[in-house]
Amino acid sequence: MFRPSRMQRITAFVLDEHVDGVVRTLGAIGTVQIIDFKDTSNGEKQLHPEINTEMFNKCSGLLRRVHNLTTILGIESEAEQTKLGKLKIATLEKKLEPPEKDVIELQKNITKVLEDEELVRRDKKTLDFLHGVGVSYEQLRESRFLFVEAGLMDFEQLGDLDGALKEKLEDEYVLLTGKRTGGIVTVVVVVPKNHRSEVERILSTVKFEALKVSGRFGNTREVLEQKLLETGKTKSEFNERLQECREKYSDELLRMSAFLENEKKIAEVKLMFGKTSRVTVLDGWVPERRVEETVGKINLMTNDCSLVNVTKPETDDNVPVALENPEIVKPFESITESFGLPSYNEIDPTIFIALSFPLIFGMMFGDVGHGLVISLVGYLIWKLKRNGFGKILVSCGFSSMLFGFLYGSVFGYEELLHPLWLNPFSLVKAGEVKGLFGMMIFVGVLQMGLGILIDAFNRMANKNLKSTVVGSVGRFALFSGVVTLITKLFGFQIPFFVGLSNLPVPSILGFGIVVPVMAIVGEETLHEYSQSRSLKKTLGFGVDSLFEVMDTIVMFLGNTISYSRILILALVHAIMGFVIFTMAGLLAGISYIGIILYYLFVVAGTILLILGLEGLVVYIHTIRLHYYEWFSKFYRAGGVKYQPFKIIVT
Repeated sequence: MFRPSRMQRITAFVLDEHVDGVVRTLGAIGTVQIIDFKDTSNGEKQLHPEINTEMFNKCSGLLRRVHNLTTILGIESEAEQTKLGKLKIATLEKKLEPPEKDVIELQKNITKVLEDEELVRRDKKTLDFLHGVGVSYEQLRESRFLFVEAGLMDFEQLGDLDGALKEKLEDEYVLLTGKRTGGIVTVVVVVPKNHRSEVERILSTVKFEALKVSGRFGNTREVLEQKLLETGKTKSEFNERLQECREKYSDELLRMSAFLENEKKIAEVKLMFGKTSRVTVLDGWVPERRVEETVGKINLMTNDCSLVNVTKPETDDNVPVALENPEIVKPFESITESFGLPSYNEIDPTIFIALSFPLIFGMMFGDVGHGLVISLVGYLIWKLKRNGFGKILVSCGFSSMLFGFLYGSVFGYEELLHPLWLNPFSLVKAGEVKGLFGMMIFVGVLQMGLGILIDAFNRMANKNLKSTVVGSVGRFALFSGVVTLITKLFGFQIPFFVGLSNLPVPSILGFGIVVPVMAIVGEETLHEYSQSRSLKKTLGFGVDSLFEVMDTIVMFLGNTISYSRILILALVHAIMGFVIFTMAGLLAGISYIGIILYYLFVVAGTILLILGLEGLVVYIHTIRLHYYEWFSKFYRAGGVKYQPFKIIVT
């Protein structure tokens, strides 16, 4: 729960005749993430990687053909619900021949009809343009004495074209224009044939798009309209036949697709094994709680004619990470994974996020009514989409409702409920700002303090206790010193630190800043010296460490004060409600329709501004406080996701 699932490495030596059964069994239970033999530093000289790719290539080729057919037919794969039936690679190619013959030929016919239809539409559109300027297709054809060019161009350049023609040809041209559509106009230029080259050069200097008619299906608008009707009818007939093929072959193609996906995965995973003349060696990671089951399945499939070694991860192993949290916490794993998975030996922050994320969201968005709406929206998302985000919204909504009772706010009304704790808006108006800021910042102090504590545990998991305890205590003391200094300088009434802030500034700086800095730098410098045994390197490292600690102090200052946004956004929430009701009150004074406008404005403002815009802003700021202010204290997110080998077993 607090760490990723513990993994163990299994190495199985299996006789070649049992390999296929073992692989299918492991794929069915889905417990092993296979380690590619080529990526290991296995020192066994008699082992070599599997190099027979024939089955993998064959499965890939057949799968491409099946996917081509399902794409043409518009069949969506539902591999998990597909019953595989009894299929064999040897006979699959023959089974593919009937659907390929029917579907691909049909697809070629449909493609040709669509191409013809597109050409007819283009020709028809061109003739419509020409009809607008009184020009027929026959007049565009090659003439003995005249050159005629029709096209579309920008209306703004029409004057430039007319001027250029007049300058070169004087009065030996005719310029016809059609109806203007937007900024485009149809243009026809008629000149003596001996001026053709000059006209083509002039047209190339303006944005002129020539209109051409292929004449393949006719050269009149009436003939082309009839052709469009014919192609439409033909297309409908082909689509009906395509639907018949879909109904006829759908189930079989889905079975083939699922079967080939399985066989391709099996063939691919076999290429990751090591081999001798008669023995295959497979290597992989298995969750500790499923090792016994996995080893038992291997022994069962091989009739105990196999050797399976189980070892714990070594320090330099890149162990995959599988988060292991209670069901109620699992939706929050998406927030952790969006930033990055924890390393194998890091503490998984998900369970803490499941508590702090709704809490901080609720503090910034405290309102009984708005929280209820968010919870209902989250519930609908979860029910309709089975999306974990819906559950996150439900928890955030409940937290908003809780703080709504504590603040005394229902849909922005501050008078309906008596606050069970305090009303931020009222306290600010009363001038009690510093006390409020202190309480909100204290939430950040607790969260960042937890982060520093987690960091200490992470360091202990990767180093020995002696090399981490001094530095970890130093970091915690430094953070406490920074918070005390903030309390002293800004006057924020941060619980617990108010008493410490009564100390003189020199004492705070000495015991809260200087001594912890010396402890941190000293611990890291001594550790470096114990590793390098070089005084020069150690001194350089010590200077770098000092600068890093100075940067940490600045980070502590900024991150701590950053939690004041909790109060700021809580006030924004109250003010937006106040503004919406105030403006709605002005509309209520309008005769006859005032009461209708009042409620319309309140509902629209609540949905668009408060629940929509402000809800999104609060959610983003809650994410930011976790990712930037909190994660920066301890989280390195260097984990690689656990991806076990699985096949479909339906």
